[in-house]
Order: sequence, then C-alpha cells, then structure tokens
Amino acid sequence: MSGYQISRRTLLRAGTAGAALTVGGLPRSAFAQSATRQENVRVSFDGFAAHAEPAVAANPRDPANLIAACMAGEHDDPGLIAAYASFDGGKSWSSKGALPLPAGSVVADDVTVAFTPDGRGFVAAMATSEVSRTDRGVYHWRTDDGGRSFRAPATVVSGVFVDHPTLSAETGCAGGSPARLYATWVGDEHQSLGFTRSLDGGVTFEAPRAIQGAADTGISDTRSASGPNGLVCAVYGTDPAPSDGGGGDGGDGGGDGGGKTPDDKGGGGGGDGGDHQFVVKAVTSADGGATFTAPAVLGLSDPAVSLPGGVIANGGPSVAVDPRSGALYVAFATRQPGADHTDIVVCASTDAGATWSAPVTATPTTGAVVYFQPELAVDHKGRLWCSAFALADGLVDLVLVCSPPGQPAFTAPLTVTSAPFDPTPANDGNPKHGAWWIGDYQGLAATPYGVHPLWNDTRTGQLELYTALVK
Repeated sequence: MSGYQISRRTLLRAGTAGAALTVGGLPRSAFAQSATRQENVRVSFDGFAAHAEPAVAANPRDPANLIAACMAGEHDDPGLIAAYASFDGGKSWSSKGALPLPAGSVVADDVTVAFTPDGRGFVAAMATSEVSRTDRGVYHWRTDDGGRSFRAPATVVSGVFVDHPTLSAETGCAGGSPARLYATWVGDEHQSLGFTRSLDGGVTFEAPRAIQGAADTGISDTRSASGPNGLVCAVYGTDPAPSDGGGGDGGDGGGDGGGKTPDDKGGGGGGDGGDHQFVVKAVTSADGGATFTAPAVLGLSDPAVSLPGGVIANGGPSVAVDPRSGALYVAFATRQPGADHTDIVVCASTDAGATWSAPVTATPTTGAVVYFQPELAVDHKGRLWCSAFALADGLVDLVLVCSPPGQPAFTAPLTVTSAPFDPTPANDGNPKHGAWWIGDYQGLAATPYGVHPLWNDTRTGQLELYTALVK
C-alpha cells in the first residue's frame, strides 16, 4: 500500500503508564494487562479463498455454543454464505460449508446471525437473482441444534429492493411465548428504511413496511438490534444537507461500500474526492416494532475515509442493546477536518431512544491511527465492549475497548490480533472499494465467559476468519 505512512510509535499513545508491554507490536494498556486475551483461533477451514463481513452470536441456553457466518467465495468477490459452529466457547470450529441459496438466487451477501432465547439460531442475508434491482430479498437459515445443521432458506421479505439487512431477536419472551424476530434493511433505492417482524419465532413474517419518519435521501449502512420488552433500535446513515458540510455520495466512485451487488449507492467511498460523510440517525421502538420514534440525529460520521494510495477505510455504524437493562449504544467512526486519525465515538440512551447522549470518544485521540468498522456488545455485567480495526503504517490490528455500565467511559485499547496484517492482498478489483476491501463490518458477541470478536485478516495470504476469547 504505497503512500500511506503513519508512525506506529504513536499508535495508542493515549494508553496508561503501563503501556510498556506489547502484543503484535502495539502498546498494551493497563486494561490489556488486567484482561486475558487467549490465542487467535482460525475459524475458516472451508477451502474458500475469501471471507468477508462476518457475524457471530452466542446461544443463551449454552454460552459455549457460538454460530458464525460470513460472505465467502472461490475468488475475491464472495457471493456465498458460509456458516460455522463452536461448542467449546470458540476454541475450535466446524465448517458447515456454503448454505444453499434460495431458488433462483445467484448471489448473497450482508450477513447477520442471531439466537432466540429458546436457543434457536438464525443466519440471515440478502440474496438476489440479479435480474433486477427489485428482485432481492432477505432470507434466513434456521438451526435447532446449535449450528450442527441448518434448514433450507426461509423468506423474510422478497421481491423488493434490499440492501444491508439485519435480523435480530428479542432477549426475553413473556410467558414462554415464541420469540419475536425483527428485520430492517435499506429500501426503496436508498430512500427508506424497511421493516418487518415475526411474532412466531421466524415461521412467518408480516408484510414489509417502511418505518414512518425514516424516509430520507441516500439512506445506507443500516444496522439494528433488539432487547427486552419489545425494544428495537435501528441506526443508519443519510446524505448530509449542504449546511452539514458532508462529503456527498462520492459520485461514481462511491457505491454502498460493501455488498457485492453492483450499482448500489450510499455509504460508499469518497475516492480521491475526499471522505464520504453521512449523518447517523436512530429510530427506536418500545412496543415490538408497532411504532417507532422520530429519527434522532446522533452525529456526523466518516464511513469511508479516503487515504493516500487509493485506500478507503470503510464501515458504517453499529448498535447494541443491554439485554437486561435495555440501555442502547451506537458507535461510528468520525474524523475531524485535517486530522491524521479517526475516532470511534459512542452515543448512549437509557430511555428507549427518547434521548441520546452526546458522542463519547472510545479510542485514543492522539497518534495517527485510522480506526474503522466498530462493533458493540454488552456482557452479562452490563459492560459495553467495542472492537475496531486500527490501521497504521499500512497494517491493520483489531483492538478492543471496554466501558463500565452506564454512560460510556472507555479503557485504553487491548490489541486482540497476535500480529498486524497487511490488507493489500484483499483487492477485489472493484474500483469503488479502493486499493483493498475487507468488508464493511466484523463480528462481536458477549457471553458470561468473555467476549468473542470475529474478524477477517490476511495472515495466510487471503482473507480468513479469526477469533479470540477476551475476559
């Protein structure tokens, strides 16, 4: 990656005085010394040449049971959905291979994973025949045995424009009733936020609808999460108004920054024309998706940071719900004008999205490090964990920070990767993605045993999946 030089001596300089020890060449903070990071474990041994946009979830009935999924393929343009399962807390993994695509579909992407409180697991993704832009859908593959086997794909929504879907499950079921599942996606050619729900544990889904009030221009990169008592929160980006000073949609060099379906707009790279920026907004439901709040503006994000050498560090917002208290958290990347680094910031709400805190910086504000692709998870103690990629000197590490319950206040980062990796082998040949593309997001799950980040890196020469238990 030519032309991109950042001194790694400055990386994570905001750590505490205990930063003398190093892991993977990055300073290690007092948090890192008190936390236990187990060895990196390779998840993907399935023969595919590329793995991107992984997701992971833990079985609430058996926290040692994890399922993971990602986009995978024989070349650098993955269009299959691969699944994996672990029954020993992430120490070892079995591959389920490529899940069967829905009839008529030729490509799938944008993966999410969820468990219902009764231990049923779901892998969900967008799939399309590529006949037209409206011949898309969201489908799920259900497992009743922790990922040992999966059912044939079932339809969540079909025959509409879909991008960046998320499937989430509530964290509590009153009176033993079937768990509710919620799906959101970018709809109507990036002009609305689509929504549907299942009241019978994923057997059927209601007719899709647009979330009232969330119609906007250039909607992209939506993510959603659900919690107890009918709580659902969806976050997304929109093109900023001219007065916001944003970077627009990046023109023809933009695109959606990720999903492998051609011609999408929104959330893409700014190319050499500068960072792409969007306004991060959140809509929340406290009644199981029957109604949603008006969109709340959380801040201005840089989901596609343009760097020298044609590099575009991309990624959208992420959202998590405390499964017990219902506290909401949203993370996104931002860069101040002229800054040589990016920050991951987090907003919080403790009143079901009625009000939100101002963004709190989660990553060090000194050192020329580009942080991108944040992921959030809340553990059984109410602690908020945030993972992110850290790019410096052309190499990438995965780092993790933690905040106690309540308003976010983060520790210095722990480096999770055992060694930084060079992302340049991950060049999919698509100019809208820049010099390389490693997906739009990574995975993170919390259990009573610790947290399980899931990421892709190129230490083998191609994009494979890795995880590590941190506790």
